[in-house]
Formats: sequence, structure tokens, C-alpha cells
Amino acid sequence: MKKGILFRCRKTAAVVMAFAMTLSYLPQQGISAYAKDGSVASQSQVTVSSRECSGWYESAYVEWQPVDGAKSYNVYIKGKTEADSAYKKLDDELIRQYTDYWRADAPGLKAGKYMFKVEAVTDSTTASMVTPAVEVMSYDRSGYGFVNGTSSGAYNEDGTLKDNAVVLYITEDTKDTVSLDVVTGSKGAVTSCTGLQAILYGFKKGKDSRPLDVRLVGNITDLKSMDNGDIVIDGCKNGITFEGIGEDATANGWGLRVKGSSNVEIRNLAYMNCDSNEGDDVGLQQDNDHVWVHNCDFFYGQKGSDADQKKGDGALDTKTSTYVTHSYNHFYDTGKSNLQGMKSETTSNYITYHHNWYDHADSRCPRIRTCTVHVYNNYYDGNSKYGIGATMGSSVFSENNYYRNCKFPMLMAGQGSDTKYAETVKGIFSGENGGVIKAYGNHIEGAKAAVTYQKDAAGFDFYEASSRDEVIDCSALKGGSKYSNFDTAADFYKYSVQSAEDAKDTVVKYAGRMNGGDFKWTFDNSVDDESYAVNEPLKAKLMSYKTTLVSVGGSVSGTDRPGTGETPGTGEDKPGTGEDKPGTGEDKPGTGEDKPGTGEDKPSTGETAASAVHNFTTDYTTADSFFTVSGNLADKKGTNTYNGLNLTKCLKMESSTSITFKAASKGKLVLVTAASKKIKIDGKAVQADADGVISMDVEAGEHKIAKKDATILFYISFTGDGSQTPGTGEDKPGTGEDKPGTGEDKPGTGEDKPSTGGDTDKGDKPGERVDNEVREHAPGFKDGDIYVSAKGSSEGDGSYEKPMDFVTALNTVKPGNTIWMFSATYYVYDMYKAPIIISEDNSGTADAYKTVSSINGKPVTINFDGMAEEGSNRGITLDGSYWHFYDIDICNAGDNGMLLSGDHNVIELCRFYANHDSGLQISRYNTSYNSIEQWPSYNTILNCTAYDNKDIKTCENADGFAAKLTCGEGNVFDGCISYCNSDDGWDLYAKPATGPIGVVTIKNCIAFGNGKLTDGSGSANGDMNGFKLGGSNGACPTPHVVENCLAFNNGATGFTDNGNGGAIKMSNCIAVNNGIYDKTKANFMCYRTSEDAEYTNIVSAAASKNAATDQFKGKLSHVLYNYKGVGTYWVNEWICKDGAKTKYTGSEAKDYTVALSDFVNTTIPGYNASKGSYAADYHAFSAEDMLPMWIFQSRSAHQWQSADNLFSSLIYLSLL
Repeated sequence: MKKGILFRCRKTAAVVMAFAMTLSYLPQQGISAYAKDGSVASQSQVTVSSRECSGWYESAYVEWQPVDGAKSYNVYIKGKTEADSAYKKLDDELIRQYTDYWRADAPGLKAGKYMFKVEAVTDSTTASMVTPAVEVMSYDRSGYGFVNGTSSGAYNEDGTLKDNAVVLYITEDTKDTVSLDVVTGSKGAVTSCTGLQAILYGFKKGKDSRPLDVRLVGNITDLKSMDNGDIVIDGCKNGITFEGIGEDATANGWGLRVKGSSNVEIRNLAYMNCDSNEGDDVGLQQDNDHVWVHNCDFFYGQKGSDADQKKGDGALDTKTSTYVTHSYNHFYDTGKSNLQGMKSETTSNYITYHHNWYDHADSRCPRIRTCTVHVYNNYYDGNSKYGIGATMGSSVFSENNYYRNCKFPMLMAGQGSDTKYAETVKGIFSGENGGVIKAYGNHIEGAKAAVTYQKDAAGFDFYEASSRDEVIDCSALKGGSKYSNFDTAADFYKYSVQSAEDAKDTVVKYAGRMNGGDFKWTFDNSVDDESYAVNEPLKAKLMSYKTTLVSVGGSVSGTDRPGTGETPGTGEDKPGTGEDKPGTGEDKPGTGEDKPGTGEDKPSTGETAASAVHNFTTDYTTADSFFTVSGNLADKKGTNTYNGLNLTKCLKMESSTSITFKAASKGKLVLVTAASKKIKIDGKAVQADADGVISMDVEAGEHKIAKKDATILFYISFTGDGSQTPGTGEDKPGTGEDKPGTGEDKPGTGEDKPSTGGDTDKGDKPGERVDNEVREHAPGFKDGDIYVSAKGSSEGDGSYEKPMDFVTALNTVKPGNTIWMFSATYYVYDMYKAPIIISEDNSGTADAYKTVSSINGKPVTINFDGMAEEGSNRGITLDGSYWHFYDIDICNAGDNGMLLSGDHNVIELCRFYANHDSGLQISRYNTSYNSIEQWPSYNTILNCTAYDNKDIKTCENADGFAAKLTCGEGNVFDGCISYCNSDDGWDLYAKPATGPIGVVTIKNCIAFGNGKLTDGSGSANGDMNGFKLGGSNGACPTPHVVENCLAFNNGATGFTDNGNGGAIKMSNCIAVNNGIYDKTKANFMCYRTSEDAEYTNIVSAAASKNAATDQFKGKLSHVLYNYKGVGTYWVNEWICKDGAKTKYTGSEAKDYTVALSDFVNTTIPGYNASKGSYAADYHAFSAEDMLPMWIFQSRSAHQWQSADNLFSSLIYLSLL
């Protein structure tokens, strides 16, 4: 009798498919060990395990776990396509030891793909590891710093070090003893200089023409020799770069001053605790040209003697210097961010500020005197005083900046808001004359005042240009200086400008040091947006800052260094995995919802039209006198008919598409799109009928139309009450209405999230956002149960008429009772400004669970929108026991959607998406719980779905589901789906510092598409496995159980032991076409387990016989597996001891080789092969949707010898 594989998945449990597609190539991570005599050593003796590798701007890095017995490390790098002979050894100072890992950085790389090789040298062997290729990006060399010269310092314009450059490494240990022979005489005389400042003074003489690259490594405190408390670059014109290495280079307690110098670059450094009585963090003091300060972090300095120096003196000030670019810097609550110019200067000093993050910086962002300044694509984030200040005849072009809760975005001294809201007679700028600001494309929200010239010519803050290239005639009201129109001059520099919304995302992602630096801080917008007082917790953290750097150089410092364990309260360490990680370039994530438009409203000049129509077929343009249309047109996207009109041309409804209009009265709005598609109208998703028509009543006032589904728009009309029905688009009525500005609405993530009860308009105050709430009586309601509403309060009694708020209900419900949630989106972070914690003592009992449930299956979404990405910002921490969450969605948390840390809980039919770490993670919450008996145990995750979870920083932490690090016994995932997460589908990682976790059972589950998001966006920078079943190279063996599971189209491996040395039990599992983004990864890579591991009824199918070889260690029974170069074939019984590195040669191997032609492909609902995208939501697929989706079927007539063998002629998905 032939037996088939039976997948007992829930009926909504998802899509299983196999199909051929092209695999992207990434090189194999090789591990080899050689004895001193050159023979190959046993791999069990020496193993190098990758922790993380990635690219950055013109640099890359690799991290790895310490190797037992290693005395030293060597690290090499080469281009991906170069031969092995091209490997170049990194300088020893670039290799560093941290408390529980090692790291090496490679600066000076031009854009491209690179591979590292790490060698660990022991007394008897040398082990090496080759990483996958990583992607290196080019810095943005834009602005005045690159006009009529360069500011790249010691580097070439492609990011490589100049051939004759001198590299100087500065560490805490060597800062005062470092020495260099410097040419100081006109005839070549050389002086041996010791100490950084002495070396710089040597270059000041101008006799040594070599470029100088000063590389700071780690936390550098005050040096013995400085100039009035600063390190000074004085009179240097040879090209100097002053840079930090890695993520933790810090100038702690001192500043950097530049004067009389040219071609200076300062990058990738943090400045903190600078003595304000000695000067600025970084000061361009005088007579400089071509200076570029970028990707630096600026923190508080020490309190100075002046009243305005409570947070330190200037962060980055520029005086009597020209051709300067300040870009991609991160200012943390700085009091005086950028003073630009002195009273004695002239407008011939040209400065650019772009892509800086003024993160709750109070003011001077920048404050400009006299100079000509271009300020574009910066992010003003909660600024308590003002953003740009223009004084003393300066000309400022403010372009496409994003202002969020900046009190006064732009001010011109002596007029407008400066005088209207002045606290003194002289105003904010001490009575100085004004400069002129031209503004275009800026996004402004939450400002106290932002007055345009067009609105009040007698009291304006800036001139709002109608186009970027408008030549304006505008003068300051105080002092009378005119705008110079430098930005429209024929010789103005070339640059690439983003929309304000896109710039915000770029700034958040890339401003500051590499990967955001090692010092993390998230502000509380509800307090810090308006406060300009010193943030005392931030100040205390800066004062107590300590590096985790142990030593610099490849030699091992000491032995038996234990790991540092977990960060308290985070629920997990971010360990390395030993898995290959592909390149880095990633899409910019955001919040998943459309943001308000960016333009300023211009004054109305007449009445709005009573009716209007735009037919894109007859008027193939976005220009319209009534509707303001921003978007892309198309003429081959489809057709429709409406009222006798043949509609063949359309507007594409994309993320950037926006249509706005102002109705003089209430009336009827008609849109013609594709059948049954949804479009956002005033923030609400509205679905077209079967003919593609949306017809709805709208009120008088302003309205906005934007993308919900990816669709097209053929026709739009508005008919006001009392007016005639509009015609076919021939006549256009005059409007005279208020026109919105030019900025486009951009979605937060570049993708639309699935509907969770309707889209939303944000209220003006926290807690006011509520999607269309639907109230229904719960059919099972009983005494003691509680109704919860998104509009509920702590004063509610839990009745239908007076529902509670969510957290009050969680703290009130008794064992055996249910919290019934009205259908709505609950913006809980708006309400509570904190994660939700169900404490350990808030528990049900084994006979009386506490339950949280939807009503009649109507959608309930707990949305943490607005929560910053931070390890402590989990959405819900369930530390209690005996809870049952049923049919609830959790999204947009700053870390895990849910941290499950209690026992005996059931999480059923819930969805976890768009969170910034794993959707649901089972790990301890109380970090003092150090034994497995104290860790979360016997929890059941039933029929849940996780997708689109992504951490912005690295894209390599956010799994769909995780049970790792500190997870107890008896946890089960049953009937769950995990797809399109940035890291793994499932992650069961364990590490030696905490020891093995309990056995986890995963059954009837599916993982697919992990590595990128559902829309195909992402960097493929995570581990990208379907099921990752352990970690730590045999140090934490756990015999996990995997049954009836499927993995397909994952970026890396379908099923991997990931170094779990336990006796894994795997049965009835299928893997198809994994290794999508790394073709060195096979469907199954389970070769590091115990020899007692068992694999029964396993199927591996690949599109090519050259797909990577499946690897197993243990007992194989009835397995169809792939061997590279041979193809897929049948194994009846096999005990494999070497990880399947030698081809199976059993008696049936030759006879029962399976060809690709033995399988047929099937169709994946919602899958777009060209984009690599999927339908957003497979959670709600019905049985009818699923039944036709058979995996593949055998075409041949093989007669397997065993009566109980694996296959029937059809292998299929069977649904309950």
C-alpha cells in the first residue's frame, strides 16, 4: 500500500506550492581547519562561527563568535567576483575584541559587493570562515562641499583611500604615544612627532603633502596634549579625514576645532560630554574651505557658564568658512545645534545642510548669519524652540524638509512669528536684522506658527515658492536685504532631492554613525517635543557611558571571557546565527499608513466649483483646475465603461498618488476604477462595486483620495448639491479654490497593510484615533465578562453601554471570564504611551482561563503605531499564565508584537505583522529567571499567522515566530503560517550563556518567502530561513520536534539545525525551492545534529539539479533529497554520519533517481514572480481557496519497493 504525506493544517492555514524560479547567487560560507603541517584538521576541533556581516557606506564589517583556543585572528577582504588571490589583509587595529564577540571593519571600499575571510589561529590549527557577499554603498557627496573642489579628505571620490595617504590609528591606549615621522622642512627634513596633536601640528607646517587619515577606535577620553581642551586641525591643506571605526568610536569629553584648513572630512564619530567652557563639539572656526562633516552623533556637552549652555555649547558651528557640507548627522536634544556665520562674514560663504536629523534639538538648525545656505531633506523632529533662523542678510533655500512638531519651522529675524511671539523686545535673535528664506516642498505638521509671505506679506516667516525654480523678489522686513536667488543660478550645483516624506525615512535610517551607533536613546514625544530642559535620564546615561570594547588588535586578550548575557528587560540577546547573510541595501520602512500632505494651503481667491469631472481618457493629464492630481498616468493598464464612456487611459493608484479637492457644499463623489478594488477616500478604505464604480456622498470641505489597493483610476467627478450633473469632461469650471502645496503624500512603508477594520484618520490628540468601530453583542457574554471599546475608559463598568478601555479590562477581568473587544483598530500607544504588560501575578487558572476575544469574528487590531524601534518596546508582554487570546491582530510594535513569557497560555487565530522584531516570541521577561524551570512553558500557538515583521536597523532580528534563548519545555506551534518576515519564519536559537532551551514542537506549519516583505521590498539581509531549529554549534543541543511542515521560497534554507547538536525528530516535511536569495543554501541543512536525529518521510524538490545539496546527520527513512549536480533521488533507509557530504550510494539510489520532469508546478495565489511579492494576507484563505493548491504530482510510474514508503502518485495538502 502506498502512503501519502498528510498535512493536517487548519483550513485557513495557507498556501503550499512548488515552482521553478531563478535563484540569486551568494557564495557559500566555507569553514575549514588546517593543522600546522598543512593537513586538514577535524572540524570538531576548530570552528569559526559568523555572528553578523554587513555593508555600510564605503565600509563593511564582520562579527564572529570567539573560537576556543584561538590565540589570534586575521581578517581579509576581496571583491565578490575577484579570485581568492585578491584577498587583502586588514590592518590589525581594525580587528577588535568585545565582551562576547569579535569584530573587524574594512573602511575605504568603493560601492560593490565584498566577501570577508576570517582566520582563527590556535596552537595547532588555522580555521577559516568565508562570509557571504555584502553590499557596500557610496556616501552622498552633495552640496557646496563639492563645488570648485572636494571635501573627501584622505579618500578618493569613489571611497577608496588615496595611494599615498598615511593612516593613523588612535585608541584609548595609544592616544598619547602614537607617533609619526612628518616632513616639516622645505628640504625634506623630518620630525618625529608623538601624540595626535603634535602630529597635526607637524602637518600644519605645510611641508608634508601626504593625505592623512586619522582613525579613532573605541571610546577616546581627553588626551594629554590638546589646545585649550580641543584637538585642532590647523592650517592643513593636504587632505585630512578624521573618522571613527565601526559603531562605537567616541570623542568623550573633548571637541574638534578646524581652522585655516582645506579638504577636511569628519565622519562616523560621536561627540559627548564636551567641556562647554572649552568650546564646541565640532567647530569650523575660521578661514576654512571644503569641509564635510557627516554621519556623526552629537550629544550633550557639560554645562557651561552661560545661561544658554545647560546642554553644552554649540554642537556643530561654522564660522568664516565656505564650501561646506554638513550631512547625515544626528543631533540628540542639542540646545544650540548649528550656528552658521559671524556678524563679520559675507554671503560669499556657501554652505549646505542636508539629511540631518534634528532629534528634539531645541534650536539653531541652523541659525544663519550673512551666509548663502541650502537646507534640504532634513528631518526636524520635535523641536521646542525653532528650526531655521535667518538673520543679517542671509539667503536661505529650505527645500523638502520634514517638520514634525517643530514650534517655528522657519523664522526671519525681526518679523513675523519672531516678533509676534517674542518673549523680549529684541525677539529670539537679539534684535538682529533679518535674512530671507525661500521655501519649497517642505512638510510641516504640528507647528505653532508657519506664516507664508502669500498669507501675510506684513508678517511672514518665509516665502513659499510655487515651484522649485521660481525666481523670487522678496526682502527682509527688518534690514531690507533681498533674496539672492542663488538656487536658480545657472552654475548651481547638481544634487538629487527626495520628497520630504522619503527624506525623513532616509534620515531615520542612515543619519548618525554606522547602524545608529552603540548609544541608543528614544525620546518621549509627549514630553520632549515641547521641553527644552535637560533630559536628566539621557544626561545620566551619557555621563555613565562605558564601551564594551575589550581590546584592539587580532591577538586574544586573556582567555575564558564569558558573554555578557542579556540586556535587562529586552527578552533576548541578538545573537549571531552561523548562517550566511546576504547583502545589505534595504528599502526604507515606515509606519504602514498614509501621512498627511506636505504642502501649505495658499489663500483662496474665489469660490470653489459646484461640480467638476476629470476623465483621464479624454484629458490625459494630471493638470486640472478643480482636482489637484499628483501621480503617474498609464494608457495600457486596462479598460472600463461608465455612462456610455469608453475609458482606456488612467491614473495609477500608487503609494505616491494623491488627489485633493475642496467642495463648496456637500455632494456626490464618483470614482471609476477596476472591479471590487479599494481606494482611500479621506483616509477610509472604500470598495468599488463589480463594475468598478464608487459613488458616495461627501461633506463640504477638503477631501483627499489616495491608494489603498494597487489599482488604476479612469474617471473622477464631484457634483455639489443643487448643481447640474457634470458632463463627460469637456468643460472645466473655474475654481479659485485653496490649492494644496506641492509635496506628495507618501505611505510610511512603501506598502499597504491589510485591512484591519478600516483605515483611519488621526485625531488631533493622542488616543483619539479610532477606526470605524463596530459594536455587537457577544453571543457568549456572561456575568463578569467585560466589553472593551477603542473609545472606552477606566471609568467604564465593562457593560455594553459603558465599555472599559483595554488595559483597565486586562487588570480587571477575573479567571473564567472574557474580555470582548468591539471591532476596531485600537491605537494603544496613543492611549498609553507605553508597552502593555500583563504581569506574572495577573493569571487565570488551569480550570478558568482569562480570555481576550473578538466578537463574531469581526476584526480587532491592537496597533502600536508611533512606538519607536527599541528592545524594550514590545507591544504586549504576556507574563501571566492561563490566558487565551483569540482572533486578535497585533502590529507596529517597536520590538516583538507579543513577548510570551508566562505558562499554559493559548494564542489562537491571531495575526502579528509589521512589528520591529519577531511577531511573537516565547522568552523570559524577568531576566533574573536563570533556570529552564522558570522560563515560559506549555504554551500553545494555534492557527496564528506572522508576516511583514521587520527591524529597520539590520533586518536580521525580526522573525515571524521565535521560541529562543530562554524558553522552557512543552511549547507548541500548531497550524501556523510565517511568511515574508525580514529574518526567519521560525527561530529556536539558543546560546551557551543561558544554555539549552526546552523542546519545542512545530507541527502542521508553513514558512515561505522569508527574507523580504510581501511587497517584495527589503534587503535580504536577514538569515531568511523557513525553520531555524537551534544554534551555537552544538553547545546547546535540544531535540526539537517538527511534523507535517512545509517550507518553500525562503531566502535561505527551508529547514536548518543552525548548529543544534540535539537529536531532532523531523517527519512528514516538505521543502521546495528554498535558497531564493542565497543559492548556496539547500532545502534541508541538518548536518550538525546528533547521530540520533531522525528524518522520516521527507521531500525535497528543487527547480534545478544544481541546487545546493541537502545535508542530514542521523537516520533517514523514506527521504527524497537533492544532491548537487546529480539531482533528486529516493533514499529508503540510511544512517548518515558525515552530514551527507558524500553522496548516498544505497542499492536503490541509481534506480530511483527522480527527475525534475516528475513534478509539475502549480499556481500561488497572489504571487507576482517578477516582483517577488505575495498577497498581503494568507491568514483568511478558505478551504475552497486552498484545495486546488496541490504541491506536485508524480508523473512517472515508479514502483517503490517498500509497502509503507513515502509516495502515492499525488502528494497533496489535506485540509481539516
